Amino acid sequence: EILKIVKENFDFRPGMITINLDLKRGGNKRFLKTAAYGHFGRTDPDFTWEVVKELKWEKA
Repeated sequence: EILKIVKENFDFRPGMITINLDLKRGGNKRFLKTAAYGHFGRTDPDFTWEVVKELKWEKA
């Protein structure tokens, strides 16, 4: 059931991961910030991978 929800909500093709997380914006400068304090739990707007995505699913 969880696998179905994941497959319906996330596209794991490499190109789509890049697009969905906006990884090409800002170049390498953006990723230098993670070297100092990491990236988990930060509210910096450059860390698009920290944005929570609303999932589509139906309860059984």
